[in-house]
Amino acid sequence: DLGGGPLALRMNTSAVPTLALPVEPYAAAVPQTTCDPVPKPGAITFRAFVLTELGGRDLGIERPCAQGGASEHKEGRAWDWGLNAGDPAERAQAEGLLSWLLAPDATGEEHAMFRRAGLQYMIWDHRIWSPRTRAWGPYGGESPHTDHVHFSFGWPGALGETSLYAWLRGEAVPLVPRARPAPARPSLWPAALVALAGGALGWYAVRWTRAVMR
Repeated sequence: DLGGGPLALRMNTSAVPTLALPVEPYAAAVPQTTCDPVPKPGAITFRAFVLTELGGRDLGIERPCAQGGASEHKEGRAWDWGLNAGDPAERAQAEGLLSWLLAPDATGEEHAMFRRAGLQYMIWDHRIWSPRTRAWGPYGGESPHTDHVHFSFGWPGALGETSLYAWLRGEAVPLVPRARPAPARPSLWPAALVALAGGALGWYAVRWTRAVMR
């Protein structure tokens, strides 16, 4: 359930929300270490968000532990979004979302929604993006990922604990820019007190001088 989340995901940089919650650090790269393929709540919510807003095909979160090599799918914290890289419309869908995830927000936070989603890397059409390089690079794995985008989640994102999921759940996360504090206006009080003190001292000095000279 997307709760009070956005009604539409427009694919341009200005649509990247600036939330009142801080942008998380990049998720730590944690490979699969256990076998627990039950889909985790963050991966489920991310999948629902993308399919509701953009369409595409759900190619699954979980994977049987005996199938293939190590994969975050076997811990229920990876999702494959089915799109065909050879289809111009589907490629535009995929690259629109990837650009949205990697765009800065209005305050200049780099890769804001990627970090808010708690993602640890993404693979699409022979390329991989991860915080280690912070750039798209060649991917030489067994699957070329031309028929789907692979999203892998760090544990906080997989568990729905990062700020994207608070936003999608409609929790108290105002969509407002992070306001810059106004420059402090110098107070007039110190100057006024100095002037008053100076005036009082001057008055007493004049009175004392006159008294001595009498």
